[in-house]
Amino acid sequence: MEEVIQKANQHELDKKQQLEKDYADHFMQEIQHRILLAEKAHELGKKVIIVDIDGTICSQVGDPSKPINSDDTTEVGGLDNAKPFTKRIEYLNMLYDEGHYIHYWTSRGCWTGVDLLERTRKQLDSWGVKYNDVAVFKPFYDVWIDDKAVRVAHDTEGATSEFIPRIEEALDVKY
Repeated sequence: MEEVIQKANQHELDKKQQLEKDYADHFMQEIQHRILLAEKAHELGKKVIIVDIDGTICSQVGDPSKPINSDDTTEVGGLDNAKPFTKRIEYLNMLYDEGHYIHYWTSRGCWTGVDLLERTRKQLDSWGVKYNDVAVFKPFYDVWIDDKAVRVAHDTEGATSEFIPRIEEALDVKY
């Protein structure tokens, strides 16, 4: 009987290890895919541009870490009440039309674990946002320090007076 239990335990361990290997392989394939995209964009003289959503291309209503109602995990941080910043979207759409690779990455869902990818895509599509890729579950942070980051004002109007010049300056940087 003990031998049967050991075989069953070993079988479960083997399955778990294979799953971990498959996950790691998938992760590495995704990284390699993104590297190929970046290399191709750079060959064409284009940039890969990662753009946040809430507070960047639309208003951010409420605390993104909390549902609006304590019983509701679907309307996180006022997702359904966000208003698009059309001038910022138009500018980013222009960059997309110029051939730059636009990847929207949001922390929507990172606090609640609710996958809001499809709702986010539908929202972006309804606003006329052009993009190559969208991802959710960006880690929540209070300060992001990065040598390639562009600071844009977190405002309620979506002003472009600083938004466009800062992005254009970053696009001119050669790496």
